[in-house]
Amino acid sequence: MKTLNYNAGTAAPHHQGQVYCEETGKTVAVTFDDETGDKARLIAAAPEMLEALEALTFYINQDDDGDFFICKEGAQHVKNASIAIAKAKGE
Repeated sequence: MKTLNYNAGTAAPHHQGQVYCEETGKTVAVTFDDETGDKARLIAAAPEMLEALEALTFYINQDDDGDFFICKEGAQHVKNASIAIAKAKGE
């Protein structure tokens, strides 16, 4: 998976944010009305969030009572999901 990153919004009037591929430097998305870069940051984090959620769904199980739990092997995937969420939130 290629890593996406972002540049926060530019000056008025459009407040454009840029999402780019770290490996190639190519722009993959431009956001508008994005003064703080929140939209661009969320787009940049989307591939990591998707990958983390797909991995988590593999490790989530349901018992006979209908309760859900994550297997021990899924602990790292929970951590990866938390990291991806933090990236999307700018933390």
